[in-house]
Amino acid sequence: MQQQKTMESNASITALERIREAQFAGTSVLDLSNLDLTFLPEEIVQLKQLKELCLQNNLLSSLPAEIGNLPQLRVIHASGNQIAQVHKAIKKLNQLSELLLNDNKLNSLPYEFAQLGQLQTLNLNNNNFTDVPRALKQLPRLSCLHLCNNRLQRLPDTISQMTELEELYISGNEIDKLPDTIGQLSLLRVLQVNHNVLTILPPGIGQLSLLTDLDASHNLLHSLPSELAQLRQLKHLNLSDNRLSNIPLQIKNLTQLQNRPGKPGFNLANNRFNVPEELFDRRPGEIIQYLADLQLSKNKKPLHEAKLIFIGSGEVGKTSLISMLTTGSYNPAEQKTDGIQIQDWEVKRGNDHIKLHIWDFGGQEIMHATHKFFMTGRSVYVLVISPRTEDRYGDSELEYWLKLIRSFAGMDVPIVVVINKCETHKLDIAKGHLRDKYPNIVEFVETSCKDNLNIDKLENAITVAISELTHIDDLLPKSYFEIKQQLETSNKDFISYHDYQKICLQIVPDFTEASMQTLVNLLHDLGVMLNFNDDRKLKDTHVLNPEWVTQGVYQIITSPRLISKKGILSITEVKQILDPKNYPTDNERFYIMDMMQRFELCYQITETDNNFFIPGAFPKDKPHFEWNYMPADLLRFQYKYDIMPASIMALFIVKVHNYIRNNDFWRNGVVLRKDGCEALIQADPQDCKVYIEVGGMGNMREMLAFVRSQFEILHSRFSNLTIKKLMVYTEKNETALIDFDALLVYEQLREEYMVVPELKKKLSVKKLLSGIEPDSASTRNQYLEKEGINQRQRREDAFADTINTGQTRATLASGLKTMTILKIIGATLAGIISLLAGIAEITGENLLNLWHIINGK
Repeated sequence: MQQQKTMESNASITALERIREAQFAGTSVLDLSNLDLTFLPEEIVQLKQLKELCLQNNLLSSLPAEIGNLPQLRVIHASGNQIAQVHKAIKKLNQLSELLLNDNKLNSLPYEFAQLGQLQTLNLNNNNFTDVPRALKQLPRLSCLHLCNNRLQRLPDTISQMTELEELYISGNEIDKLPDTIGQLSLLRVLQVNHNVLTILPPGIGQLSLLTDLDASHNLLHSLPSELAQLRQLKHLNLSDNRLSNIPLQIKNLTQLQNRPGKPGFNLANNRFNVPEELFDRRPGEIIQYLADLQLSKNKKPLHEAKLIFIGSGEVGKTSLISMLTTGSYNPAEQKTDGIQIQDWEVKRGNDHIKLHIWDFGGQEIMHATHKFFMTGRSVYVLVISPRTEDRYGDSELEYWLKLIRSFAGMDVPIVVVINKCETHKLDIAKGHLRDKYPNIVEFVETSCKDNLNIDKLENAITVAISELTHIDDLLPKSYFEIKQQLETSNKDFISYHDYQKICLQIVPDFTEASMQTLVNLLHDLGVMLNFNDDRKLKDTHVLNPEWVTQGVYQIITSPRLISKKGILSITEVKQILDPKNYPTDNERFYIMDMMQRFELCYQITETDNNFFIPGAFPKDKPHFEWNYMPADLLRFQYKYDIMPASIMALFIVKVHNYIRNNDFWRNGVVLRKDGCEALIQADPQDCKVYIEVGGMGNMREMLAFVRSQFEILHSRFSNLTIKKLMVYTEKNETALIDFDALLVYEQLREEYMVVPELKKKLSVKKLLSGIEPDSASTRNQYLEKEGINQRQRREDAFADTINTGQTRATLASGLKTMTILKIIGATLAGIISLLAGIAEITGENLLNLWHIINGK
């Protein structure tokens, strides 16, 4: 109890000091947040000039009467308290325009609340309201209302009286119906009603002609009103996680829907549409077109197709297993797979015949860089290992591939683990542990092609895994099937988009351009063909035979000529490498090289340069180059991977090739030069680490930030990787690795020091970050700017009229006469010293000199 009283007393003293400082300085903003206040000091009523009051994250139980004595208040931030009551004196705040009361305990508002004639923004999220407060409908200027995560069960018909509303947020309640009168909110632009229990949307919603953003996700909607199509300004429509199985055909009129990063224009995921899941990643117009084609089609057929990807190290018997499954034959002299080989195979599931597109991935390490471009979620993976294969990746070989699949294809794809060549010797595997760690493993099967052992069990396991694919019964319109079959029977490796259009129109004369685009993108997602319509160089070519591309790429990256040329090829040498039968002209050869550039397997210095640099084939040996920096003069950083993608360094070199210093590059490293700085980046595949060193006369922190930003972009492409970021701290002869993410947590918690066990000491969080982060990236500074409590700025505001950094000693002394006010308001000696420190910071004057000046006056 005594401790609690002491804490309350300290909070009150701090609040009182800030109030007096604000009164002295005449500032319009007062920050009393995060002080654990249980009441407001009565002295606050003296701040007649106050326009913004920050009270968030305290322990206030009410918004007290004292607030009414601050007539100039325009903004009150009082979120994160325990406020259960708002005093009726709030009616006096006739200038109040923004009131944030979210995360409190309110269940009602006083009737006097209706007199807040200037209130525009009101946040009541995370309170205990069961009804919309009646006073709100009388607020003439209310334009933004937040009532999320309360206990609302309905919206009153009188919601229509809030005619100035532009944004309405009522998600996370228990609302089962919206009133039709909501359509009378003619200025409404944003409506969020997600996470409720709505079963329908009212027809009146179609009257919201200015609406641009509608979120009705996570409800119980089973149908949509056709009036929804009248919302011609709508840019984002989220209907995910409902019970929808069709859409109104009129919804084609919503032509303004558009995808933005992290925000789909039209989100229909997790409903009851029996369609390929990749569809919902497409553009809104394509989604609508496909669903319209499906609903209008008289005949629909289930897709019953999937990818079956065989993956694993070289010489473990993947190709032999495929041969045993598809033909029942075994060739002990089977040649190793170069690149990716593709063939079809059919299995029976009950009465259904499932067509599988088998992709046989070559196991050579140089090929791992390209795997991620063909490893997708719409697949079953057969991971093949051999008892005699060594653990070459630091962890077990099996875990390496399991992590690779998880990174490239996600955590839910079915995996069949095959221990092949089991006739050689028994392999002891912790199957239970692996199932716990990777629950998407369907089965472990021990096989022998030589002895024809358990091939039937493998086929059964694959069939079970296929059944776990949720999309296997997706429906396609009959017209899509007919065009798809025509394309598959073609003996051409690729066709132009114009030829594709002709085929579509020959089969379906009224097939629209929108349907053509939708179909070609769907076929790309299914792996039936390849098309990159977002790439200027590639968009006009539709590859009907994906193996034509993969074989071209692999002929290049596995060519002995490439190795002998140290990873640098001219287009003439590409011509000599590629099979002239399949790649007869420069058009085909440039297409393969353009594909490699898209996959970031190579780069050109300029587009007119006919030399291609392929980092995956650079020499392994590090060249001799100058790096004459002392360790103490460097910024150093590291990435530690649980599994290091074999392609990470090659991809990085491609991304930063414009900054490579001279010819200082090799397969696992590069030296960059930029803006007066140099950076040495090296990868150690065995240790699963990337080492970064930055030196030079320029801004080294900016250079390090540039290098890190490129790696962060690459890391985002490898989902589910565990990556530890390590800052290398050096002081005299002591060095320690500091977890960078942990350091950021210390900063967010406003901890001043971080314990470093290796050094057995505490280090300043601010100092550590200042050695790594650019000035503009400081999270603390961003926080201070956002909250408006930057101490330096407050001091500058307080003394702007009396202090100037160019003032003479005499002028400074004259200005400091105002310090006598401190005695009047009872400030302590500590308060005087604090203010002196502020003046010293602004003027650059020595603190002791300032004290002598005051004494002299």
